[in-house]
Parts: sequence; structure tokens; C-alpha cells
Amino acid sequence: MLTSLKDYYNFIADNGSLRRYLFDSNVRDFMGVNRVNEDIKLTLENEDSPDFWSLNNGVTILTTSASIIGKSIRLDNIQIVNGLQTTESIFRYFQGGGDDRSGRSVLVKIIVSTEEYVRDAIIRATNNQTVVELSALHATDKIQRDIEEVLERAGYHYERRTNYYKNFGHPPSSIVAPLYLASGYVSLILKSPHMARSLKSRFMRSDESYNTVFSQNTAIGVWPKIAAILKFTDSSLETLRPLGTSANERFLKNWRHIISFIFTSKILRSFDFSVKDLLALDTENLQRSELKEVWDFIVSNYPLSSANPHKKKSFYIEASRLASEHFSIPGIDRVERLTRLGGTQANSRAIVSPPKQKSHRELSAFALKLNESLPPQPWKPGVHREMCKLMQCTRHEYYEAVEFLISEGIRHHQKDGVVYDGDGNVIAFDLTRVDPKSLMLVDPVLDDNSKSASIT
Repeated sequence: MLTSLKDYYNFIADNGSLRRYLFDSNVRDFMGVNRVNEDIKLTLENEDSPDFWSLNNGVTILTTSASIIGKSIRLDNIQIVNGLQTTESIFRYFQGGGDDRSGRSVLVKIIVSTEEYVRDAIIRATNNQTVVELSALHATDKIQRDIEEVLERAGYHYERRTNYYKNFGHPPSSIVAPLYLASGYVSLILKSPHMARSLKSRFMRSDESYNTVFSQNTAIGVWPKIAAILKFTDSSLETLRPLGTSANERFLKNWRHIISFIFTSKILRSFDFSVKDLLALDTENLQRSELKEVWDFIVSNYPLSSANPHKKKSFYIEASRLASEHFSIPGIDRVERLTRLGGTQANSRAIVSPPKQKSHRELSAFALKLNESLPPQPWKPGVHREMCKLMQCTRHEYYEAVEFLISEGIRHHQKDGVVYDGDGNVIAFDLTRVDPKSLMLVDPVLDDNSKSASIT
């Protein structure tokens, strides 16, 4: 149907404000000044141009019921699912004092449906254009709405509709884009910082890969944790970057995921931390000093002046392994088990799930056997490799057994060359790696005469 521009303006306006709730199901917000919107603006301002509807694709309105009353149409549960750029341009034209003496019209298509799945299909079909970001085509999914709501409660604005919060003037530091959040999930939950760095919106083309990341089975509370860790990492990297290094998205993209992944693993004391562990993490009290430790360690091994290693998967695996040894973080076998997103359901489960755990009896028997071969603490860096070779086991099996020995009081927790008892008291430290006064790591000089010190 055709309706006059002025009548359409009166329909979308309420006391001088745009009725934005009409666009809740639209996949994007106003895109600002671009070629298309500038053309619409010029057409509205030039009353000598052909009638507006003949130059414009018009508007699609989705409603649950429609009835004709005289020369009007009554609509219930209205959503404008396509034509937001046209709508906002018309609103801004009349709001700025524009007039329409020629009585021009806009094309309005009205679709009546009460079926939720049909409404979702219509929304996707009417917005499936090349100019729409792939992530936006999922903007109306329930999981995306749930994420927006839970992030809002945590103080973040989830840009499931492109430019929505940007147009409201919210600062970039509080805005979280779907691809940004998805890459954090791939890094922190799926344990693949390499894939996270290279993640592109086209992964959303596949329902299987999309559902692997944005799963309804994932605890909704984990999304604010991911957002908080990434935003904290970004703001910290802005202050840590060396002079002369430009602070741009490329710099953050190169370092964000490996730093945040090791930082989080260090705090949670395992690379194989779970969603439950992440939910329990107090992201309000993350310490820049701890993140700086990770940053200093990484750049000491991979100087910024060296060739860019970020495109190589081996960089992320090697950096994680070095960090595992340096910070005594177990669970390194979990890193990079993910090889791709999606695939068959069975394959996806195999990719995402941790390895099968030993029974308590099997674990205790293996751990006690390992204990017979383990040297006295404090252990030197690389002892896990010797033990894995000797016991013919994986790193995961080794660290699982060590954790068992610690829980049973047979061995003690060790970090950075310092050994602690169950109450957190220092009971021993490695003189070749640790300053006796500060108990902080020093540059190690290992030789055949390396010594340890015990505290009694």
C-alpha cells in the first residue's frame, strides 16, 4: 500500500520523538551519513523529484493482526522489520522543519503473522542483503536478546542491532559487538585464542558453528564475565603498549586474546578452567599488576620488534606452554584442542568436551606411582616433560595426578619456584630462581650445582 509521507511521519512519531520500540525486531539501527541515507535525504528535500515511493524500496511492517477501518488500517503488535533507514530519514526530515506540499507517498508492505518462527523467517528474509552484516541477521534470536539483557545489567551495551547504542551516544568502552563477544567465547571457553583472533563474521553463516558459540545451553551469566575480561585487557594494553606503538584495533586484536587467556588461566590456576570457574571469578577486582606480569612475560619472549607471530597457530600454543612452565599453570593439554567450529553434533561434542577423566581408583594408583618418580620440591621448569616421557602419559594426565597428590597432602602447591603448605605458608623455594628476600622470580642461571632452600 501507499501512504503519504506526512501520515507515515505521524505514525512513527510521538510528541516529537521517534517511537523506537517499533524497531526492536530490526537487525540494525540508523547507519548515519552514508551514500544511501544521503540519497534519501536529497530526495526528500527536492520536491521536484519523482514521487518518493518510486525511488525507494519502502518499509515492511510485521503485525499479528490488521483490519481496515474506513480509510485507516488498525494494526496490533507492530514491528518495522525493514526500512529503518527510510523511516529515520523521513522522521529527521519532518523533525527538522521539512514539508511535503506535493503530497508524496512511501510504499508500506504489511505482513500479518502470529507464528514466531514465521516472523523470524520474515525478518531474516527482508534483511538478507549484502549491506547487512552477517552478525545482524541473528540480531532477533532469543539468545541475542538474552545476552543483551544480561550485559545491560552488568553495565555493557550489546550491539546486536548495528549502531543502536552508538547512535545513543554511549562510549565505545561500554559497547560490546557480537563478533567481539564471540571471539572471547572461542578464546576463553573453547580455549582457542588463535581461532579467536582470526574469527570473522562469516562463521555465523553456518548454523552449527553459530550454535557452538551462541548456545542456549551456556550459562547466561558467563557473557558479562567474558565482556569484562576483554574490556579490562583492552584498557590495560592501552597503558602497557610501548611508546611508538600505535593504539589501534589491530594492536589490540593481535594481543587481546593470548594475554586475556593466559591472564585468566593464571588467576583460575588452570588452562582447563570451566564455565563454572569463570562464573565464580570476581571481575570487579581484576588487577592490572597481574595482567602486566603476563604482558611482560609474553613480550620478553616475543619482542614487539620481531616478525609478527600472530597469524601462526604455533605462537599461541608455544606461548601458552611457556606460560604454563613459568607461572606453574596446569591443564596445558586443553589448549588448542578445538580445530574448527561446527561440524557434526558428535564431532562438536568431541571438540568442546574435556578428555574422559580417570576413575578415582585409577587416578590414585597412577598418582602414587608418579609420586615415586617425582623429585623433591621445588621442581625445576620442565620437570613435567621428563615425567610425561618416563610415565608415558599426557600432560593432562600428569597435571591431574599432581593435583591429586596436592589434594591428598602428599605434595604441595608450587608457583614460580616457591612451595606453599595447605595454609599458604612458604615452606621451600628454589635459590636459583627466587630472591630469598622478596621471594620473587629472578633471571635463572641453571647448572648442575643448582640448590634449593627449605624453611622450617
